[in-house]
Amino acid sequence: MDDLDEELHDQIWTDLCQEAGFHVPVLTTRALTERLEVPEDWQEDHAYADGVRAMLGSAAGAMRTARPGTNPIPFTAALPSQLNGRPETLRLAILFDGDAMRIRFADERPT
Repeated sequence: MDDLDEELHDQIWTDLCQEAGFHVPVLTTRALTERLEVPEDWQEDHAYADGVRAMLGSAAGAMRTARPGTNPIPFTAALPSQLNGRPETLRLAILFDGDAMRIRFADERPT
């Protein structure tokens, strides 16, 4: 993982990954990391960690139900909108590259 692509740079906190059942590092693209961040004035109501937990839970569920050999695995996650806090469904994909799980928007070009 020393030579990660620039677009896949943000590692999710290890404890959140383990909580969701992941045993390898989980990385997100810059665009997804920016989407997961919440406005400062929402910090009490909508924590970054809650959005990450929801995303990781959805990813883990998709991995359990995917056909063997599927990589990347598409999935959806309902996260609070950055505009109004209401749930918003995001289309995402998770893939394993041999070293880490990488999560990106489904329509992002894989790197």
